[in-house]
Amino acid sequence: MQTFLVECFFRNKVINKYFYTVFITILFFKSVQAQNCKGLVDAGPDQFTCDPTLMIQLNGTINGNPNSYEWSPSAGLSSTKVLDPMVTTKVPGIYKYKLSAEIVGTTNLIVNGNFEGGFSGFSTEYVFKTLGQGFGPDNVAIATNPQSYNGGFQSCGDHTSGSGNMWLVDGSPTAGKKVWCQTVPVIPGNSYQFELYSMLVFPVAPSILEISVNGNPIGGGQVGGMCDWTQMMACFKATSGSATICVAEVTGVSYGNDFALDDIALYEKCIDEDEVEVEIVDLTAKLTIPLKPKCSSDIFDLFATGSSGGNKITYEWTTVGGTIISTNGLTAKARGQGRIPLKLNMITDPPIAKRRLV
Repeated sequence: MQTFLVECFFRNKVINKYFYTVFITILFFKSVQAQNCKGLVDAGPDQFTCDPTLMIQLNGTINGNPNSYEWSPSAGLSSTKVLDPMVTTKVPGIYKYKLSAEIVGTTNLIVNGNFEGGFSGFSTEYVFKTLGQGFGPDNVAIATNPQSYNGGFQSCGDHTSGSGNMWLVDGSPTAGKKVWCQTVPVIPGNSYQFELYSMLVFPVAPSILEISVNGNPIGGGQVGGMCDWTQMMACFKATSGSATICVAEVTGVSYGNDFALDDIALYEKCIDEDEVEVEIVDLTAKLTIPLKPKCSSDIFDLFATGSSGGNKITYEWTTVGGTIISTNGLTAKARGQGRIPLKLNMITDPPIAKRRLV
């Protein structure tokens, strides 16, 4: 029995070498990847191995900044929380893994969230003041420097550029009074992420904010430190075609409680997913001659019993030097001296690569 060098090719690159006693050719095809949402998630190319002992690694990518992502199912993966887990199963078969991610969009739905458009596009229950009109509790203003409105305030730049506008607030003694509100069109059933940046401008009685949508609180917290712009975030699912988003100060402290807001934003959250297919095939090819011929004119039988089988596998008998008299799947009849390779062809649809064992 002759021994042949075996090479397994994937995308024109040799990935493994070992020795077999037969010649095997494998053809397989890649399925079209389903793409949902905005196509921001890519589970990577379909994977195939003709040697179950080889490790397969998935190669997912996400275009954007995901809040979270996960592979499913978890069975057969080294981890569901990394983009490139290893496939740990060694059992031949076809496996499908889905990469799902929650991604925040890039279009800000808030109008004039950086206040560069002045006092426009939003409302407030506070009293709006301009420079020179005095500034105290219950007052708000569009400011570039808080100290210009009150000498006791800290001198701070805005969050956007350091030299632009911010929403300056001298907290009201009435707890829960709305500092800022805006009504935004949304899509019922979709999820949204609301963001703002806040900081203190006076060190006494740090302010606490509450964020609400259509009157229902969705989050909040203490504002950032002195001249320390700190992000605050809250999420919600739209239940109607519009969302009135409000920010209120809830301590009601009259001395202190001085802060500023900037870069208010609302982004739609996108749930995207993509699927990858992993196929593990353990091709076995065996070739025996039960009764060897005594002379070159004798017809003898060839058996490939024990080779891999199935409706995707076909067998191709050829000879170098001898003659194939007849073939019938795993059996053949031949005559003469020569070398007889057996090809196993495995075809799936659509084609993406060819694996050849020589």
